[in-house]
Amino acid sequence: MTPYSAETLLRTARLAASRQAWGEVRAVIREEPDAPQQVPELAVLLAEAQYRTNHLADAEDVARAVEQIPGGSVSASLRSRAANVVGAAAFTQGRLDDAIEAFERAMERGRLAGDDLVVARAMNNLGNVLGLRGDSEASLSHYRRAIPLYEHVGLVRGVSECYHNMAIVARDLGQWEEADELERRAAEFARTAGDDRLRAMAQVGRAETLLWKGDAAAAAALTSRAADALSAVGDASMEADARCLLGRAQTALGQLDAASESLDRAAVLSAGVGDALVSAEVLEARARLSWERGEVATARELAATAYEAYRALGTPQAMRRAETLLATFDPGS
Repeated sequence: MTPYSAETLLRTARLAASRQAWGEVRAVIREEPDAPQQVPELAVLLAEAQYRTNHLADAEDVARAVEQIPGGSVSASLRSRAANVVGAAAFTQGRLDDAIEAFERAMERGRLAGDDLVVARAMNNLGNVLGLRGDSEASLSHYRRAIPLYEHVGLVRGVSECYHNMAIVARDLGQWEEADELERRAAEFARTAGDDRLRAMAQVGRAETLLWKGDAAAAAALTSRAADALSAVGDASMEADARCLLGRAQTALGQLDAASESLDRAAVLSAGVGDALVSAEVLEARARLSWERGEVATARELAATAYEAYRALGTPQAMRRAETLLATFDPGS
């Protein structure tokens, strides 16, 4: 590949990435299979595109290869971006310890490079892992520190993600009004960014708050629209999360056949992208559905399997939730 063609390819890939057209990024770079080995930034862009298009193992392989390039031929900023992809892929696949290590590497290298955007992304991602591990204060601290960095570089999309993630923590703490307000702010920033995916994510978050507050009908209606929007933008992982929530809401409404269809779809999507957390949540939701159908033995088996999945992930709050289900399903209780 000539320097001219490499520069053209890099410019094209950067432009597509700026539009969040990750399928296009992946397709363009894969037309020149040797290019990522010659141009490290193309390798990082390919890794990011592989992750965004749900090719997690490929994303991690490419990103790790960038991290392992010796010498000064790769900037600290690119190494940081690569580590962030490694962390994101590990996180989605349920390897939380690996994710923490990778995000910490990404933050350290980003700081060395003076790259506020990379630091913000790694900080935001690390907040997600810490939240799942049950450390709410540390999680919120990472989000709060990431927001001004995103604002400094002008990435409104990142600010939206942080508010959405802060809302998740608020819901976990039972702070329903705070969670709803944070999701509203996330949606506002998503609209400013023109990002339909993030708007749908905020809708899913608001729907979950509604479900916890007991308004299953409103939750189902809002989640159904959000799931369709996520399907339209091709985010299989988030769509799986939305379909799982829809199934939970439909179960609460007594719409058991519809709930089964939603959960089946969520299971297929989450398995297809290797999303370990959503797969565990689908098991938990199926346990509730089986209980409502009077299938006690199946409900207990599914709840026990969900508990083991959460234990493998190392998510204490979800483990406690599954334990509560098991106690509820105990015929002798």
